[in-house]
Amino acid sequence: MQNCAKRGVLLGLVVAGLFVGARAEEKKKLTPGKKDLIVIRRGDSEFIFGGRTKIESYLEKNTIMLNSNIPDELQYIKHTSDLNFDYSFGEQKYGYEAVEAFATLSYKGAWGKALPYADRDAGPIAPTNVMIDNASLPGHSHTSGKLLVWFKEAWLQMYFNPIFNLKTKCLHSLKLGWFPFELDSGRGIAFGGFYGMNKELLGLYSYTEDKSAPGILLSGNIVKDRLLYDIYYGVFENKSKSWSDEWNMGKRHVIGREKNPWIGEAKNDEVIAGRLKWKPFVSDRAGILDLEPYVFYNAASDQKIEIRPDAKTNWGSYGLNVEYSKGAFECGTDTAFNYGYERAFGIDRNQAVIENNEGYIVERFNKILYVNDSKKVLVNTDTKKAASVRYQKGVNDNESTYIPGFKDYKSASDRFRPTYKTTLHGWMTVVDGAYTFKEHDLKLALSYAYASGDKAPHAGDDKDAHYHGFVGLHEGYVGKRVPSFIVLDRRNLKRPTSLVNNKEDVGVDTTFTDMQIVGLGTTWSPKLGGKAFRLNPNVLMFWKAFESKKWIIDPTKTEDYAYGEISKNENASSFMGTEVNVISSLELLTDLKLYLNFGVFVPGKYFSDVKGMPVDKDLYTQVIKDQGTNVLAGDAAHYRIWNDTAYDLNVGFDYKF
Repeated sequence: MQNCAKRGVLLGLVVAGLFVGARAEEKKKLTPGKKDLIVIRRGDSEFIFGGRTKIESYLEKNTIMLNSNIPDELQYIKHTSDLNFDYSFGEQKYGYEAVEAFATLSYKGAWGKALPYADRDAGPIAPTNVMIDNASLPGHSHTSGKLLVWFKEAWLQMYFNPIFNLKTKCLHSLKLGWFPFELDSGRGIAFGGFYGMNKELLGLYSYTEDKSAPGILLSGNIVKDRLLYDIYYGVFENKSKSWSDEWNMGKRHVIGREKNPWIGEAKNDEVIAGRLKWKPFVSDRAGILDLEPYVFYNAASDQKIEIRPDAKTNWGSYGLNVEYSKGAFECGTDTAFNYGYERAFGIDRNQAVIENNEGYIVERFNKILYVNDSKKVLVNTDTKKAASVRYQKGVNDNESTYIPGFKDYKSASDRFRPTYKTTLHGWMTVVDGAYTFKEHDLKLALSYAYASGDKAPHAGDDKDAHYHGFVGLHEGYVGKRVPSFIVLDRRNLKRPTSLVNNKEDVGVDTTFTDMQIVGLGTTWSPKLGGKAFRLNPNVLMFWKAFESKKWIIDPTKTEDYAYGEISKNENASSFMGTEVNVISSLELLTDLKLYLNFGVFVPGKYFSDVKGMPVDKDLYTQVIKDQGTNVLAGDAAHYRIWNDTAYDLNVGFDYKF
């Protein structure tokens, strides 16, 4: 009776997993290389030690703005070291590890470059805003030249079978701590493990450090080795650790929150995800088929579009990953669809800013103006009272500029942003395949990928809208069988979002969205003098998935920073360019590898059609214009996005032990 009750508890957990979907990464033992691992055994305890170190150099030209007119060249040496520690217990008694603890100590840094440093024990290292009176200055952070070491992974895994005395070959486990997790195995497009790679243009939070997110993973076998499941819960951001978190006055700009402008409790960023992994058949005759349906839901409170916090997101993706292989042939496909929405709160955009006024530093409100000359008002007792009056009848029209009780001041026409919702409808699909000619140590591969696109999600008119660009959570896709070294792996290229009529401000995006890719690759992997050698050349062509207008350069224009305009009736070409890369490596000694990766990106007609357009933080807007010089007036285009060929070289040593 007691065993039945225990089995009932476990069955309930399994059934819950089936309702969510699920199966995450199978537990991977520490197998860093070909050499025997360093193992210490005492009774039924086992401790394994290993690691990896990489020292590599990068030389990059025109990889950011495709522009040889500006300092668009990077050169540095980077060092990465990981130490892995794995402890397990129960192999002799149960035939598997009843409990396992794993940790990875990591260091990563560029030679001669100080690292961001924080003296707090929680959260990512992010810039901190400094306040002077009511004005907020740009964020700042501290750095340290010391070698900083952190835990990249640290988790505990335990099995239910010995806990509940279950006599079955189907194992079920619970993992807790910091560990990597991704859906669509081997691709990580819909939900990846690359924290810090979130879409830049939506109010989503992402890590800024190289570490796994904390989470809880329930996993196990329903049918041994044929049908498995995972349920995952992760915490990306927590704002309820202390009273100061909850009492944060961050919502002082949100309309309707004047009397309670604090953030409040349970304003976290959390995700629940799941998948099944099913092998319908495994045989020499039929081959091997793997099916992986998956789904996740992300609830991210108090995110930022313009002013933190001024938005929240409730969204996710569902999809299906398929892999098939038979003999020398292999292929796969992955398709996912976004669902959910981003809610932008109604806000008062007015803020105090510091400005230089004819050699004097003054504090002004940026969205409250003098009636007589429409200049920004100085911050004083009277204007602070005017700023506290949030009169917004007829938002963004002339009537809304009136401030009751203050005849000398008025609101800017765009001072108030209404509440609106952006519904997500993006989707993506990838298909790739390869055939291996074993007698020639040669593999040929083809790939096609599509990710839907759209204009920048906040480039509209502050009203309900549908966003059709694909959004991946922590996505870091580089290509499974035909990799992209420059565009998808390095991701330095500032790809402009689509130009639309009467919208000169555009953003940039580096994620797997708004593109079509066709790729061809071949891998030659012979033994040279008994040592492993790998040569993998690839050719990939990129197109935009969503149309964009042309940018027309006009040196005679004298606007603030445009020096051009968006074409009213002519679209830019969709062809973004061609990447040719070579991924190669040579085994020098056992587990010591010398590798060389080289890529060239030749911009297509799309970049010719939009070159010179203003983009976020381009050199002219941020440096030349801010210096108050007109030396480049009419020539600003040459200091922005261009269409020069990009080059990227990466050489290094990789040692596993």
